[in-house]
Amino acid sequence: MIASMPRDAERTHSDGYDPAMDISMRDRRARTVTTGVVAAMLVVGLSGCSLLGVGGPAPSSSPTPTSSPSTTAATDGVRFTERPDQAGMPACTSVLPAGLTARLVPAVADDDLLTEQEHMDPSAMAAPASGGLTCSIDNGVAAMDSVYPGTQGDPMRNAVTATVLPDASEALDTFLGQDSSGSGPVWCAATDAARLLCQADVHAGSAWLSVGLERVQDATDVTPEGMRDRFQALVAHATTAVQDSPLGSAEVPHETGDPGPSTCIATRVDTVTSTPLVDTNAGTDWHDDISWVALERAGADVCDFRPASEQGYATVAARYGTLPKGSWAVRARIEAGLVDAADRIQLDGLGAHDAAFRTCDDTLCTVDVVHGGDWTRYLLATSVAPDTSAAIESWATSSFDR
Repeated sequence: MIASMPRDAERTHSDGYDPAMDISMRDRRARTVTTGVVAAMLVVGLSGCSLLGVGGPAPSSSPTPTSSPSTTAATDGVRFTERPDQAGMPACTSVLPAGLTARLVPAVADDDLLTEQEHMDPSAMAAPASGGLTCSIDNGVAAMDSVYPGTQGDPMRNAVTATVLPDASEALDTFLGQDSSGSGPVWCAATDAARLLCQADVHAGSAWLSVGLERVQDATDVTPEGMRDRFQALVAHATTAVQDSPLGSAEVPHETGDPGPSTCIATRVDTVTSTPLVDTNAGTDWHDDISWVALERAGADVCDFRPASEQGYATVAARYGTLPKGSWAVRARIEAGLVDAADRIQLDGLGAHDAAFRTCDDTLCTVDVVHGGDWTRYLLATSVAPDTSAAIESWATSSFDR
């Protein structure tokens, strides 16, 4: 068990119910076969599933970060950890420069997942917490908000992403060796959801560099053949940028986890939803991609749930995530106005310097828990729990400490 799991995760009840089964031991990112084309999930923080019931305009940018007196008072006494050292880290705009990304996706900008993206979770910070880098140059639509297949007016994500994990040559070789599709380390494909996907997993010195492209097929040249050369040019630039940075030669202490099947069970969250939920990855094949390796290194965890009755494209109805010693991220999101520090709720098992903050918008509610320096987050969509504010508090209360 990872250290950041709620305390009840370490006990198996006498009635045979194991609370740990509410928490995924490992999240498996599948390569999804669509119309005979192998298309990888483009992952930034284990995204790739859309949020159930999201519609309307794309999420707006976050407010300018501030630390108001009310915010300071609301977090008084809470002990946050220090953010990992970013000294010498290349800027996202140097790895993914505008001149090259603009040729792939229109109207995009550097999007700080931590302080500018409303809907994200601890898994997005697994690579930075492990000494690496995560970048998203996008149109402001979070990966979990993008609607598949989507109609006019739905938020649809256009993005170029990069994730870097230092000292990961062996892990990359293992990943590439697991791929039986024959697509190679750099490929592009179209899906039956009218999306173009490109993916590259390459060596950049001793680092593992993963670059992804997701774009709505809204022009005649947005095809695998039309975009492949442009994408390869970006990958070549990003490879050089990472290789020539400290990330290209950094040595990072880490352990390789033992792979195993996902064990996400929705028993607790089902008590507060209007429809039964299941693990979004149940029954899928998986590979140890960069997101999984980053989770293992950080000791982090994530579990996504979708309605059991749903067919076709996966949508996120609920999500649980945790990042050991990751409470620095909660502080950053509070200061950016993305976590409602004024709405603190009480959870059994929190210490004197811990806290839980509830944040709601029109589509979902979240509870961010700071406990012993760790970050745990619960996310619940309004579409499966109309009284979302009360429902997510009940879910967090029942599963955090029991």
